[in-house]
Amino acid sequence: MGRVELVLALLIVSFEGKDSIAYASLTPEDSARLTSCLESLSRGWVQSSVNQANDILTRPRYSATDWRVWFDSYFNITDHPYTDDLRNYLWYPVFGWFDDTVHLKLQKGLIDPMWKKATGIIATHKEQLGHVLYCDPDVRQSVLNAHILFVQIANEGMVDTATREAVYQNYKAHIDAWPQFFSDAVAIDVDEQPLVALLRVQVWVAYVDTLPMTEALKSEIAETIHLGGAKGEKRAFWDRHGILLMENNRLDDAQLEVMDTLLRIIPADLRNLRFITVRDFLTHTSSPLPILLKRQTGGAVNYYFWLNDGSVLNSFDGAPEAGLDRPVHNVSSWTPGTMSLRRIMARQ
Repeated sequence: MGRVELVLALLIVSFEGKDSIAYASLTPEDSARLTSCLESLSRGWVQSSVNQANDILTRPRYSATDWRVWFDSYFNITDHPYTDDLRNYLWYPVFGWFDDTVHLKLQKGLIDPMWKKATGIIATHKEQLGHVLYCDPDVRQSVLNAHILFVQIANEGMVDTATREAVYQNYKAHIDAWPQFFSDAVAIDVDEQPLVALLRVQVWVAYVDTLPMTEALKSEIAETIHLGGAKGEKRAFWDRHGILLMENNRLDDAQLEVMDTLLRIIPADLRNLRFITVRDFLTHTSSPLPILLKRQTGGAVNYYFWLNDGSVLNSFDGAPEAGLDRPVHNVSSWTPGTMSLRRIMARQ
């Protein structure tokens, strides 16, 4: 290499290196301000913090890599919680406000740190996961909200197919690694392991929603979560309707039969269901168990079932009445097409 070529090469390396150093991370001032803002927004909506955080999050100079490094430091290295209030704020810059360039950088920047946050909680607390979820609201909200973020990215995000496939494979490996928590072959004791069944549902929703559904994918999902491992009818239900029934293996055969019959009657193009939860089986309750089918000697029992965008109405021996309706408990609060059935008792 000649002298002129060598000098030119050194200049190019020097320029690239300088640019890399300049944009490798947030400035100390921006980092400190954003940390303070998110700490404030983790406890509620503070407009001055919103304004300052928005100003930093939308700066063109920062790349997706910069945000990945910063969010990893915030959520993992310094172990800040991902609270419900912070999730509420971050939706706006990550998915709602501003332009698609900002959305994409922030979404890509959050994926690895949030995955590390969610999986780290499981690894750290695997021996007493239910107890920790029940007793520590920061841990509980962090792990659930991390998975909610992946549902949001699946349904509202701009990331490319390769990124979605990587997230899908992460979930597949995560479910395989922790069958005691995420396999459908296991009925979780909600007294011994409170909120773990709810976490399993959230993981399943994120996993199922990540990629567009195909017949091959539907089969792989069922095999990954061991769907029907405790009750084979649940796998048949999934194969027939493309709906994942999430009830912690607590419905009996008669109840499953009623649900299957109802969904056979309702034309598929009149509903938009991917998930059905019986939420009362996912957390501790002292209330009566659901009765979805009541056989009565001496007369038929009329079962009324009505769906709309916000509620499921059920009743026996009459039209739906006040007090029997229950808002749809969207597992992630963001996933469309999720239905939750209310506990109801047949009148004698």
